[in-house]
Amino acid sequence: MTQPGTVMGTVGYMSPEQVRADEVDHRSDLFSFGSILYEMLSGRRAFKGDSAVETMSAILKEEPPELVETNRTLDPALERVVRHCLEKRREERFQSARDLAFQLQALSGASSSAAVRAEATAATTRPHRWPLLAVLALAAALAGGFWAGARLMRSAPPAFQQVTFRRGTIAAARFAPDGQTIVYSAAWSGTPVEILTTRLESPESRSLGLSSAGVLAVSSSGEMAIALGCEFFWGSCRGTLARASLAGGAPREVLQDVHEAEWTPDGTDLAVVRDAEGRHRLEFPIGHVLYDTPITPPCLKTTDRSRWWTWPARLGRSLRNGAAPGAWPGVPPAGRSGSPRPRSGAPSPYTRSRSPANRGSC
Repeated sequence: MTQPGTVMGTVGYMSPEQVRADEVDHRSDLFSFGSILYEMLSGRRAFKGDSAVETMSAILKEEPPELVETNRTLDPALERVVRHCLEKRREERFQSARDLAFQLQALSGASSSAAVRAEATAATTRPHRWPLLAVLALAAALAGGFWAGARLMRSAPPAFQQVTFRRGTIAAARFAPDGQTIVYSAAWSGTPVEILTTRLESPESRSLGLSSAGVLAVSSSGEMAIALGCEFFWGSCRGTLARASLAGGAPREVLQDVHEAEWTPDGTDLAVVRDAEGRHRLEFPIGHVLYDTPITPPCLKTTDRSRWWTWPARLGRSLRNGAAPGAWPGVPPAGRSGSPRPRSGAPSPYTRSRSPANRGSC
């Protein structure tokens, strides 16, 4: 998450409060909108310096040049709207995108009437009026989008519903394709982990009869990827990967020593993280190694656990979004020889533990 005091944003379009790393609200978006509208009308940025620091200083202390310097046909009322968006103090700007959209629509209507009158008397004014109308229409549409986005941001907070009522450990949970059925693996009151299903409207869960097994993923067609002989490993199940239908039937074993698995969007293939030949491997499709790294030896501890253990979540998002393997976040490309390799110059993720608790444990 972003820490307080962190400056974020595209420098040329940041509001003064963003530059100061103060708390921001929807009025910061109105300042950014004003910067974009200024650039649309003048062909240059409202605030620009030779460096990011100089640009931020200009945002805080300077006023942008008059728009009429580059656009002499500009309606003065439109320039007043732009400058109202670019006020340094947020209290002096438009207080909502709805107010801004109303002003732009009013200007657009006035310009349309003027253009009709001008066309009746002098057709030569047309080349000057219609570009302005186009800018006003686009600006009004953008302001309407800002207003709609602000309304969505003010929507009610998410609601939470408890769906299990027993004491134990839940290893994983996935929604089935219908969006109402939940498939999860849990160990209740010291019993072996098993796979169960429940529905949002029911307080009861039903066992699928798969003991010592954990769910890894559920495909769009309702087929599960599960880990048989589940051993808890870093909060998830490690075991033999198998495919099983939610409707029932015996699971079909696929691969041993699998930690994580995720289906492709069409439900036809799997990406996996597994152990093989003393190494952790990321494979997609199964058998094609995209990346691997040594398994942590005894008496060593990793200083970069996120290298592997954040991959399953990233992998799932990438697969569901249909990203190609080369575009997966955090997954380096394979070498020219076809064998995977880590990013060049990356530090080793392992350091020898020297804490008193670990001495003599080898």
